[in-house]
Amino acid sequence: MTSNKFYYQPIGIKQYPLIPVTLHHLSNAISISALIDSGADFGCFKAELADELGIPLERGEKREITTVGGKITAYMHNIEVQLFDKKIKCQVAFSREFRFHLNILGRQDFFNAHQILFKEKEKIVEITE
Repeated sequence: MTSNKFYYQPIGIKQYPLIPVTLHHLSNAISISALIDSGADFGCFKAELADELGIPLERGEKREITTVGGKITAYMHNIEVQLFDKKIKCQVAFSREFRFHLNILGRQDFFNAHQILFKEKEKIVEITE
């Protein structure tokens, strides 16, 4: 069982639980940092990442989703998210209207595959497969 500690990363004056993951679709892969967000139902990423992965954005299931900034149009797609050596199939949203400066990993799929422990006082997130 693989376990790792990740220190929160500073963005401006705040610190966030960001982790390095690789997004996979077909033979394409992109390594990014993503915020582990226990308040998000599912992952949400900028449309530019779908473009880089070769995902035809508008062919996904169209949804209106609510974010911190309000409602946006997003398209649901199935991709693989890799942490450690394991790839997890995840349904995630991509949106051209997503203006949040961080990519998001939500509870659906990703949280189900890991034990996630937020140590807010120490600014550490501990993830176990």
